[in-house]
Amino acid sequence: FGLGFRFSGGFFEDEDDPDLSSWVNNYQLYGRFLVPVEGRVRPFFRFGLGLSTITYEAEDFLNLGTLTSVSDPGFSMGFEGGVVWRVSKLIGLNGGIGYDIAFLEDAEVENSGLNVGYDPNYFSVNFGIGFYLRP
Repeated sequence: FGLGFRFSGGFFEDEDDPDLSSWVNNYQLYGRFLVPVEGRVRPFFRFGLGLSTITYEAEDFLNLGTLTSVSDPGFSMGFEGGVVWRVSKLIGLNGGIGYDIAFLEDAEVENSGLNVGYDPNYFSVNFGIGFYLRP
């Protein structure tokens, strides 16, 4: 079992307005369970809880340039399954498929008085490197 910190993000484009895009940022503490199997490659499952924000960027906003707004933080949750290859006692390479959801429907967008109005969620393919404090 291991604990850690994870940052993930998802980029979304508005189907109705091509000049509007949004970036979801998730900051999560997670717990990871490695399945105890023989060998250097092991499956894992990860569950994370944390905070999320969404950043909106509107290009050519009222012919004044680019407008950027960030929402208030909201609760986020993430799940992932994958494999870890222990390259050495201290380093492991990992890869997996994850699902993240940010509960931002009621979060206010700065300087607008508007709420986000939906809960962004997405699947992702993840790769990373892990450093182990205990071999």
